[in-house]
Amino acid sequence: MGILGRGLRIAPPEAPSTGYMFGKGVYFADCASKSANYTYSSRDRDIGIMALCE
Repeated sequence: MGILGRGLRIAPPEAPSTGYMFGKGVYFADCASKSANYTYSSRDRDIGIMALCE
């Protein structure tokens, strides 16, 4: 279960550094450039996706 199921939790020290600071889930930031740093594209598809919410 992720953030929506268990709420925000602090990652334990032994947690791998994979970009999932609080587990798999939906993350929000107040600055689009912060979120853009976490998007990526693959060699097959040169597209990254970001949803903007208000």
